[in-house]
Amino acid sequence: MNNQANRHRLRLQQVLDTYTFEHQRQAASKVHIQFASGSKAVIVAAEMQSGKSGIALALACMQRNTLTDSEICERGKLKDTLFLVTLADVALQEQAAEDLAPCPNVVVSNLVHFKTALAIHFKQQSPKLIIIDECHYGSASDAVRYAQLFDYLDSADSQTRIVLISATPFSAMFAAGGDSILRHGFHTSLVFHKTPADYHGVRQMHRQQQIVQLLEEQRDFTQESIPRRLFISHVQQHPGPGWALIRVASNAAQVAKQALLAQGFGEEHIFIVGSKLNNVDDSELVTLAEFKRQYQNAALFDEKIIAITVASFRAGINFGIEMKNGLIASWDSTISNIAAVVQANIGRASGYHHNTIAKHFTNLDAISAYTELLNYLEQEDCTNNFTGIAKLFEHVCEKYQIKGFDRGLSLSSNKQLQSQPLATKTENLNFTQYWLLDLRIAANELEHSDPRVINAVQAIQNYYHQKPGLAVRNEIEIADKPDWLRVTFVDGDNYGDQTTGLNQDIYQFINQITADNELSATSLNVVKGFQVVAYVVSDQNLSANREAYKRKLDQDDITEFAGKVGMKNSASLAVLFTTGPSIEAGTNKKQSVYSRIVSSSVFR
Repeated sequence: MNNQANRHRLRLQQVLDTYTFEHQRQAASKVHIQFASGSKAVIVAAEMQSGKSGIALALACMQRNTLTDSEICERGKLKDTLFLVTLADVALQEQAAEDLAPCPNVVVSNLVHFKTALAIHFKQQSPKLIIIDECHYGSASDAVRYAQLFDYLDSADSQTRIVLISATPFSAMFAAGGDSILRHGFHTSLVFHKTPADYHGVRQMHRQQQIVQLLEEQRDFTQESIPRRLFISHVQQHPGPGWALIRVASNAAQVAKQALLAQGFGEEHIFIVGSKLNNVDDSELVTLAEFKRQYQNAALFDEKIIAITVASFRAGINFGIEMKNGLIASWDSTISNIAAVVQANIGRASGYHHNTIAKHFTNLDAISAYTELLNYLEQEDCTNNFTGIAKLFEHVCEKYQIKGFDRGLSLSSNKQLQSQPLATKTENLNFTQYWLLDLRIAANELEHSDPRVINAVQAIQNYYHQKPGLAVRNEIEIADKPDWLRVTFVDGDNYGDQTTGLNQDIYQFINQITADNELSATSLNVVKGFQVVAYVVSDQNLSANREAYKRKLDQDDITEFAGKVGMKNSASLAVLFTTGPSIEAGTNKKQSVYSRIVSSSVFR
């Protein structure tokens, strides 16, 4: 028995070594660690074209390896993992079956037919693991199918665990209401798949300045615009062979082709990829496989070709490393949310390649929002702090004026703030006071202070107690943060220098109030509804930007800042701006408060 079991385990190790990479195995290992810690559901956030199939393969191999020697040798217990693609797309399902073929314990199906797959392939035992690829909630029918799946997992005798893998998993967390994976007793956690250095994705393209902003009125490729002229010029002036990718609305493919013809591109170099499109004769359409062949042929003669696709063209296409390296430019006319961007052209251009010259014409605000979320998830790595993620999600939607991240998800960009009850009533919506505080002072030792200041300082101090030491910080992590409080953490990157940066901004804000000038919410870069804006200057703040020249403040920076604003030096300082009249004796006089009382504190 042991020899046979060893052979099975050796084969699993060979599959892992042959068909997966270390970064994929690490992601899968983190998932199984979460399972061992009590999670029944794990969401894996993995960027576009970063190797999700390899993660799934590693998950399945590791699942089979958890069997006892007796179980792993039992033929009837071979099929123990069900892999589901979200869409009933035959091509996607066939591709998944091919990718996962090395692991014999996997059954591949789709969410539409998961009950049928259970009935046919899992007669002797229920699946021990269900993996869902690209977990989106797209429609009411999708929601029903997810509800059925969660009901199955909720059944009393179910020992099945679930992994949801996606580049934009936010709808799986927030968009399905009562059917969300977070609303069940699954002890759900999230794992971020960290890519190796040779991955070139949305964030890397952003840093390389490869993204060109398309304003809403410029996104229609069929209309003349400055970005369209830049796109065409970039393609025409590119030396040697290559290709470009244009995504348009479903009824605009023919018009886009005519626009390219008018710019001097030959008809033999323009291809509409898809099937059964409006206003396009079937004879003018090519399949993806045919377009790839046309690319190979054009390269033989140093020619450039252009592919036109429509919004319905499936997102999970992988053009391969050679074509990604040969991509000259991409354009996306159909941008409704972040998923539509990262899973469309710029998402298809992501992967393990070194193309830093391609230009991607898309919604830069959406890219910036997606980047901000990825940076946060990467920093957290493994977490179950979905409340914090949800707060950041709402904040990012509001900040970049976007409706949401995923199919089926519509989060309003003008979210109404519901403030908590305050100890003092304020009528003046402008900021009229500032407070200079040493964070080594316990909040309850601040005498004669605005109760909002005491509450704000207490929340900030509690946060540093809960997350001590040098760390990347975000206000969404502050437990029980009042809705009326905005906190900005000053670090080595955003501190600035003698002319720019937060240190100069704060100094100017103080000077304005000292000169009897009120500050509007806009001048403090907050929306109406905030009543306290806090800037925390601390040597325990670390910038999330790993490529920043300077990520943390040193003591010289803090000493300089303290001297500039008139404070005694400390390792952690706070400057608070508050709205409304002074609470002392009902006076409207503007004032600053600086206390020198020092007590036992995490900042000492």
